[in-house]
Amino acid sequence: MKKETNKTTKKTVRKRLPYKMDEAKNYENDYVEVTEIQLKKEMAHIAQEFNSNVVANCTIDVIKNELGNMVVRLDRIIWSEDLRKDEFTLDVKYPADWVQAFKLRFFPEWLIKKFPVQYATASKTYTVEDKALFPNLVVSQPNQAYVVKQYVRESPVTFSGV
Repeated sequence: MKKETNKTTKKTVRKRLPYKMDEAKNYENDYVEVTEIQLKKEMAHIAQEFNSNVVANCTIDVIKNELGNMVVRLDRIIWSEDLRKDEFTLDVKYPADWVQAFKLRFFPEWLIKKFPVQYATASKTYTVEDKALFPNLVVSQPNQAYVVKQYVRESPVTFSGV
C-alpha cells in the first residue's frame, strides 16, 4: 500500500516589476525571481502538566481577549495569612510645563536665579501587603475558613559556664 505524503513543492518564476515602463530606460533586467511555495497544514499542541494539588478545586475558563487571542485562565483558591500592611506616599516634584523644563535644562544658573523655574507637585499613596501563601495546603472542605495552629515547644536553654 502506497503511503500518501504531503510534500512541499517549490516553483520559481520570473515576473516583471509592477511599474510603468519608460521608453528611455532599459528594462531588460527588470525581472525578479519569485519562489512560490505550497504550504501544508500541521496540527499544533500546547500542553502544561499541573500537580493534582494545583488543580484541586479549580475553575478553568477559555476566553478570547481584545486582540482575538485565546486565553486559558485557571482560577484557584490559595490559603494565605496576612502578615503586614503598609501605606506610603510618594511625592514627586517636576517642572510645571515645557517652558519651565526648557529653562531648567538649558538656562545658565544666573538666568535661572533671575527667572526661577516653577514646579508642580503630585503625590500618590501606595499600599503594600505582605502575605504568607500556602499553595500546597489541601483541605477537605474548601468553602470553610480554617485556622492553622502552630505549636512551638520551648526547651530550656542551658549554658555551660566557665
